[in-house]
Amino acid sequence: MARVLLATLALTLAGAAAAQPADEEEPAPEEDEGYVRPREPLADRALMLRVGGSYSLDSNFFRSPTPREERIATAYVGLSLDKAYAQQRFRLDITETAYRYDNFSHLDFEGLNYAGAWTWKFTPRIGGALSATRAESLADYGEFRQPGTLNVRTTENFLASADAELFGGWHLTGGLRSEKNRYSVPFPQEGSYRANGGEAGVRWVASSSNWLAFNVRSLDGRYVDRALDPVAKVDDGFRRNELEALGTWQFTGKSSLEGRAAWIDYQSDHFAERDFSGLAAKLRYLWSLTGKLSLFAQASQEIEPWSETRASYRVEQRVSLGPVWQPLARTTLRLEAAHTENDFRGPLPGFTGTLRHDKLNGLHFDAEWRALRNLSLKASVFTYRQSSSDPIQNYDGNVVTFGASLLL
Repeated sequence: MARVLLATLALTLAGAAAAQPADEEEPAPEEDEGYVRPREPLADRALMLRVGGSYSLDSNFFRSPTPREERIATAYVGLSLDKAYAQQRFRLDITETAYRYDNFSHLDFEGLNYAGAWTWKFTPRIGGALSATRAESLADYGEFRQPGTLNVRTTENFLASADAELFGGWHLTGGLRSEKNRYSVPFPQEGSYRANGGEAGVRWVASSSNWLAFNVRSLDGRYVDRALDPVAKVDDGFRRNELEALGTWQFTGKSSLEGRAAWIDYQSDHFAERDFSGLAAKLRYLWSLTGKLSLFAQASQEIEPWSETRASYRVEQRVSLGPVWQPLARTTLRLEAAHTENDFRGPLPGFTGTLRHDKLNGLHFDAEWRALRNLSLKASVFTYRQSSSDPIQNYDGNVVTFGASLLL
């Protein structure tokens, strides 16, 4: 709780918050990124306390060809604030979570997550926001192959943005941002880094609230846990530029489309062999068939740096779809099928081995029962199987989770 209070004070003093902070999600074991999670219980007041926990059984916790089972218990406490005052709005969602592992207790840790926002209006046409987010989780042990070592990943983001409405629904936008990604133990393939930069763009908002935006973004980064290595071509800095288009479109009262496309240009400070560029994109379609049944479909591609002899970056392509059904007023059922492929590209000159390519299939079923207005009980089953050109990356398993959350 001390960390929660300290983080709350820090956010208040800094005025940090996000224009639309991410909804707090119940802590859970590793899952597919695009999974649609259950809604949190409804908030009744501007300031509310949130408590909850979960218990999971993972048949292959380290995502290894030789499975090792683990039982994970989590307990969390958090605060949610959503308060409007004059032309300002303050939002804060902060949670402290304790993770406990039955067989591998050396991995026990406490994670502090928050997403906050201070949005303001200087005039009816000019406004902005200060934003801050933080997330702590275990490193991906499917990639960080040191199961005997606790490695916690912490990501922090800060954005100061402004928006000026011009005419005819057009807006001029801009901002300054800071990103931090650090591991408690060095993870050379990804690296811990700090990056600072800015962005500028335009946004068009229709009278129907549909919108389109175009942004230019640039970040200068410095790796903080690895030294320059001319032999292995491991750099200590980079520049990342993005040209981005995104938007949301409501076709009818029952269907909508969300999309993003960005051209990424990554430049290593010292080694051109590590440079890459490519498309990052995401498309999500939602369709409400009836008042109780809806379908979703999503396709995405991400491109990120990766430092090995056989790869300088990786491209992840993912497709998923599934239904959401509410058979009773307080019961929601969800099913998602997903297929993900990871290509590791850009080997260093002279590499003659096999390039890595992974294929991951997953099926996730989730049930939520809102026993009371502010009390939710949840259960989920997740099954996964990965095949790879790298034998150590072939694995399969299942995760079963039970959880509860309460707003006070």
